[in-house]
Amino acid sequence: MKSIVFPLKNKKNEIISFYFRSIVNDDKVTHFYLKNRSGIYPTYPKSDTKKLILTEAIIDAASFLQIKKIAENYSIISCFGTNGLNDEILQVIKELKELEEIIFCFDNDDAGKKAVKKFEDFKNYKLSTVEMDLGYN
Repeated sequence: MKSIVFPLKNKKNEIISFYFRSIVNDDKVTHFYLKNRSGIYPTYPKSDTKKLILTEAIIDAASFLQIKKIAENYSIISCFGTNGLNDEILQVIKELKELEEIIFCFDNDDAGKKAVKKFEDFKNYKLSTVEMDLGYN
């Protein structure tokens, strides 16, 4: 298996698990996790976070980290797919007392649009979307 490996971190910024993304196009399975996965990618947001970007794909989060203006002004969390908003991520959001805005960067497909609609009950925050349409998965 040829993969890119991403570290998943806990609140103390310690690596506690890994996510593997296949780089071979003919693999039937492209996403791999260690058993009992937990942790956030790239890291837990700072407590004074005002703007949080949620990405559908972990590679999107990694890409945003390369853009200095984004990395310096936003916290970023990968949701590990459209159904990946788990209890750990929800708890992180609840603990961000200064959070004002959640920006969803999900694919501009049916699954991405449906996933964003699930978040409409986050009434305490400004909700924004950036439609990602890169033409590949």
